[in-house]
Amino acid sequence: MKKVIQTISFILAGLMIFTTGCKKDDILKPPPHGEPGNGNISNAFRFQIDTLPGEANGATGLYAMISITNQVDESVLTDTRIALQSNGRWISDSLTLPNGKYKLVKFVVLKDTITRFATPIANSIKASIVQRPLSILFDLPKSSVNIIPIEVAAIGNDQPEIFGYPSGTWGKGGINPPPNENPFLKIKVRAQMKIGDVLYDSIPAKFTWIGWDATGRMLSTGTNTIAAGTNEVSLPNTAYRYSLQVAKWGTTDEIDLLRSGVREGTVYIIGASIAAKKLKSELTYKWVNGAYVAESKNSYLYDGNGKLTEILYYLKKADNTSYISLTDKFSYNSMGKVEKIMRYDSSNSLILQTSFAYNAQGKVSHFGETGVATYTSGEVTYPTVELSGNHDINIHYGFTQSPFSMNYNMIFKGGNKVQDAAGSTSNSSEAGTYQYDFNINPYVHMNWPNIWLSNLSKNNMIAQQKHYIGAYPTAIPYGFDYTYDDEGYPTEVKKTYFSYGGIYLFTTKTVYNY
Repeated sequence: MKKVIQTISFILAGLMIFTTGCKKDDILKPPPHGEPGNGNISNAFRFQIDTLPGEANGATGLYAMISITNQVDESVLTDTRIALQSNGRWISDSLTLPNGKYKLVKFVVLKDTITRFATPIANSIKASIVQRPLSILFDLPKSSVNIIPIEVAAIGNDQPEIFGYPSGTWGKGGINPPPNENPFLKIKVRAQMKIGDVLYDSIPAKFTWIGWDATGRMLSTGTNTIAAGTNEVSLPNTAYRYSLQVAKWGTTDEIDLLRSGVREGTVYIIGASIAAKKLKSELTYKWVNGAYVAESKNSYLYDGNGKLTEILYYLKKADNTSYISLTDKFSYNSMGKVEKIMRYDSSNSLILQTSFAYNAQGKVSHFGETGVATYTSGEVTYPTVELSGNHDINIHYGFTQSPFSMNYNMIFKGGNKVQDAAGSTSNSSEAGTYQYDFNINPYVHMNWPNIWLSNLSKNNMIAQQKHYIGAYPTAIPYGFDYTYDDEGYPTEVKKTYFSYGGIYLFTTKTVYNY
C-alpha cells in the first residue's frame, strides 16, 4: 500500500504489487383476522346448494371452483378448489378469511375435469335463471359458521359468455383444465446489502420463504442459498401471502407479499443497510523457517465522525523492538473529502505531501504529490458513466524528476477493478486482469485515496494475471487465501509471492482488527 516514487521503472513495477439494519416498512402488512371458534363469532363459512339438476344424491367427485375479492375488488381467493359433499343438499368444505367484507365473483361446479354447473353473473343471459346471481356479498365474522346459499344452472353446451364468464372459463369441449396446473409461482429475487456508502448488489445469500393462508396459518416454508445476482425461485401457488427473507453477514431483511399482487417474472430486491466497520489495525507476518515472524503493523486512527485522521506505520528494529517508521496525517475539505495527506518519517520530518481535488460528482479529478526532490501530478478522467458499478478511469501522470509521462487505464465491473494497463513514454508497460470474491474489502470504506486510486474495489482480490514490458517487479503475489468473520470482513489473508519467472519467494500473513 505504500509507494515512494523514484524512477519510472519502479512506478510501473510497483503499480499493482500492491449491523444495525435500517428499519424498512413491509411492502404489505399481513391483514388482521379474527379467531374462529371463540364461542361467539366465527370467520368460517361454507357454501350450500339445494339441488344440482340431474346429479344423483350422494355422487362423488364433485367440487367447486370459486373466486373471491374484497370490497375494493382485490383478489383474495382465485380459482380455489373446494370439495362438495351431499347430505340431501350439497355442502362445501369450510373456508376461513380475515375480518372484512367480501364478494363471491365465481362459482362453478365440476365433476372430475368436466364443468357441469355455474352460478350466472348479474346481467348475463342466464342471470334470470337464479334468484341470486353473482356477485354475492358477505362479511365476516359471523355469530356462527356462515352458510352462504348458492344457486347454479346446468351448463350443457352453453358457452361461458352466456353465464357472464370470460371465454375459455370451462375450456374446450366442456373440459376445464385442473386449477393451478403449475403448482408453483415463479418470481425473481435479488439480495443486496448497503454497507456504509457502498452497495453490494451482487452477493450470494441465504433465502427463506414462508407461505401463509388467509387466516395467518403457515402452509409451507423453504430455505436455500441464492447465487449472486438475480435468481428465479418457485413459491407454492396456493398461498394467500408470502414472507420472503434474505440473510447475509449477520443481517436479515424481510418483505411480505400478497399472492394477488405477485406477478411472475417480477424482480424483488431484498436487503438492508448497515454501518461499515472500520479497520483499526493490520499486522503483517512473514513465513520464516516454519513459523510466521512479525514484520510490520499499521494502526488506523479516526475522529468522532469516523473519518480517518492518522496512520501509524510500525517496523521492527534489529533488536526486535517496534518503532514508528512513518506517519500519515489526513485533512479534509468542506465536503468531507480527503484534501491532503502529510507523511512524516521516524524523526517527524515531512517527506511527502499528497493533495487531491474533486469533480462535481465527488470523484478525484487531479492530484499532486510532492516528495523531497520529486513531484508527481495526475489528471483523472472518467470516460464512461458509471452504471451498476461498471465504469472506466484514466489517469495521466507527469513527473518533474523524469522526462517521461505515463497513462494508466482501469476498467471496473460490478464495483471491482477487473482490468488495467499502464504505459510510459519510455516504452515500459504493465497490464493485468483480476478476480474477486463476494466479501467486503475494508479499504473501500476508509475514504483513503492515493495516486493510484487502488482502494476503490468493493470486494477482495483472489487472483490476478500480470504482464510486464521493460520493467519487472521482484515479487508478485499470486496466491490469496482469506479468512472471514460472520459479517463478511477479512480477519486474515495469506499471500504467496513468486518472482516474475515463476519461482516461489515467500509467504506473508496479514491479520486485520476492527
